[in-house]
Amino acid sequence: MFSTKSLAAATAAFALFTSSTADYNPAGKGNTAVYWGAGGSQKALTSYCYDQSIDIIPVGFINSFPAQANGLQSNSMADNQAGYITAINQLRILFAEHNKATGCNKQYLITGAPQCPFPDAQMSDMINGAQFDIVWPQFYNNPACSARNWVTNNNAGTSGFNFNKWQTGLATGASKDAQLYIGLLGGPQGTSATYLTDYLNPTEAKNLIGAYAGQSKFGGVMLWDAVSSDGSVASLTAYTYRNGSAIPASAAYYDVVKDLLGAYANSYTASAPVCTTPTSSTSSSTSTSSTSSSVST
Repeated sequence: MFSTKSLAAATAAFALFTSSTADYNPAGKGNTAVYWGAGGSQKALTSYCYDQSIDIIPVGFINSFPAQANGLQSNSMADNQAGYITAINQLRILFAEHNKATGCNKQYLITGAPQCPFPDAQMSDMINGAQFDIVWPQFYNNPACSARNWVTNNNAGTSGFNFNKWQTGLATGASKDAQLYIGLLGGPQGTSATYLTDYLNPTEAKNLIGAYAGQSKFGGVMLWDAVSSDGSVASLTAYTYRNGSAIPASAAYYDVVKDLLGAYANSYTASAPVCTTPTSSTSSSTSTSSTSSSVST
């Protein structure tokens, strides 16, 4: 079975994606995105590329791009929204032209990671004016709209957690067809008081995902980041997977999140990207040449 993984290569404001193997479902509810590139103690990128618990890898804080791109991400560090709208719209044109010129059916993704306050002063105009495929607000480090606020307020509708507000905001505009992910911390991290408390343990994450997975735009969970998520949360061993098996000490937080999302994921098998290769054949009995296309997979 062939399926696709989106791998991102990012600078401060943008991330570019390439493809590998995993189970990313562009219309599903069980996708996990895990940021890589922000910590010096992290494992090599290749160790995550074939991890079946990870579907998208946005790669941040690097100085060169390691792979061919098949997508782009913008985050809320952008301060010229009109310029980014123009750039994204032009990229859409270039993506289509590249597929036409190469005979490929490759899918390109444009994603955004705004802060959770809605509207986000640095990205909402951009998301409304240019077509994004995925938006994953950072529901952490902003106490009023954080996932922790939802948990603290006992899942009450009066909490400041505003997934529904983001969903309503995405109902119109250029990104009306975008999926919406819940952005969470991969583990306790940093020295900021909010970063230290915004991490949700597996039970809390399960309850939150269960409350919002039925929403029409829900597509999965984004985690910041690989270092904090990768086996650093000892408390994971106190929980079990959905099938009742114990979570091993070597498990990462993204393994648990992927398992939780499995309760809502629909069956999906991605098709291999296909490109047509033009070939020319000339018959000696005629003065014209005919060109045919063969498909390579």
